[in-house]
Amino acid sequence: INSMDTTAEPATAYEPTVIEAALKPNTLRTNLIRYTSLAAAALFGVFLLIRTLLPSSNSENLFDTYFKPYNALSSVTRSGNNTASDNYSAAIESYKSAGYLQAEAGFSDLLSKDPSSVSLKYYLGLTELSLKNYDRAINLLSEVVNNSGEFGKEARWYLGLTYIGKGNNQKAAECFDYLAKSQGFYSERSENILRRLK
Repeated sequence: INSMDTTAEPATAYEPTVIEAALKPNTLRTNLIRYTSLAAAALFGVFLLIRTLLPSSNSENLFDTYFKPYNALSSVTRSGNNTASDNYSAAIESYKSAGYLQAEAGFSDLLSKDPSSVSLKYYLGLTELSLKNYDRAINLLSEVVNNSGEFGKEARWYLGLTYIGKGNNQKAAECFDYLAKSQGFYSERSENILRRLK
């Protein structure tokens, strides 16, 4: 064929076939979705990592996680007359069944008659904590802790939770630091709380 032949058809620009044209936008869309999904997954992973490593600043959430009402025994026998013993048992039963207002009235009445009773201060302190009367709970539980006898560790645990509920993380940390260094049930739990308070 002569290169000067004018009867030959002129060269045209390359046009993609129908199949190639159909695949190209789908490939672009697929890649876009894939990269967007990977980026979203990476951001979610970073969010979870940061959330687990940073301390919780939400005191209410921390309080709700660790606060469980004390498992009071109703078979406690107190010295004295039967009426006082019956009132004590009734107050304990009210506390156990979450009748905190009745328990508060019962323990308060008994404590007015026996102001040196550590167990009454302890149970009334727990009741006030359950009612979220934090200042009163702090006063009562602090007296039990300072007594260093019956209910000492338990009172310190609940005192720390009371401080968390009140939003005083520094005082709470003092309670849990003491418990973390001691042997027993509250040691590991106190360490967990201290990590979240820092």
